Amino acid sequence: MDFSVLQSVYKKDNPKFLSESLQSIKNNTVQPAAIVLVKDGTLTPELEAVIIEWQEKLPLKVVGYEQNQGLAYALNYGLQFVETELVARMDSDDICYPNRFEKQLKYFEQKTEVEILGTGISEFYISKNNEEFRHTHFYPQISDSTSKTLFKGTPVGHPTVMLKTKLLKEFKYAENTTMNEDIELWFRLIKSGHSIYNLQEPLVNFRITDATFNRRNTKKAFNEFKIYWENLYEIFGLSPLLIYPIARFLVRFLPYRINKKLYFSKVRNSVLK
Repeated sequence: MDFSVLQSVYKKDNPKFLSESLQSIKNNTVQPAAIVLVKDGTLTPELEAVIIEWQEKLPLKVVGYEQNQGLAYALNYGLQFVETELVARMDSDDICYPNRFEKQLKYFEQKTEVEILGTGISEFYISKNNEEFRHTHFYPQISDSTSKTLFKGTPVGHPTVMLKTKLLKEFKYAENTTMNEDIELWFRLIKSGHSIYNLQEPLVNFRITDATFNRRNTKKAFNEFKIYWENLYEIFGLSPLLIYPIARFLVRFLPYRINKKLYFSKVRNSVLK
């Protein structure tokens, strides 16, 4: 089975992180037929230099436009250039394990009914003092419209997912969301009868920076809560488990430092199991 990688990059992305991300693709035991890299608006000279360098090493298919439009628009735009049976997602600062694509492809070949497949992630954060935090997070092995685990959070890590290109082109990302385009998509897929699978091992290093917490603004919090509440209520009706999205919504309004400590705490990890 052949596959492409779909990535988006914009001017505020870190050139070093982008280079490390592309290096991790190069290091994989199985190589993609193409890497569709969408330039979501005009980039910095440093980012352009990284792209030019890697065009000589990887099958980069660089596309894009001049005005920044957001991730959902960028991914939908890039989809038209994906010609393979499968498409793998990763962001411009994600780092794949060397066997990520091999493991996911093998699962697709063995389980022909699978359309959407994610993996576990290894979250890592490096402080200003070079102290490293690392935590491995797993997602449910199977999620569908009967899965109560949907109350606790997303059924799959967006940067880990590989899925049938035909399916993604059919559903696409909703461009009216605010940095929650992945969660909205998973709910639409699940409500349409599709199941989401996850390998129970980490195959992507997910980078956490201070910007990760800064992006958790009020607008994003309300949008995320609206997506969870409306979809969970539609699927399950009024349930006491709705306390999970309510609690997650309230946590978003805690001071930055408290929110950060809570994210890295054992309490969060035990609650999300």
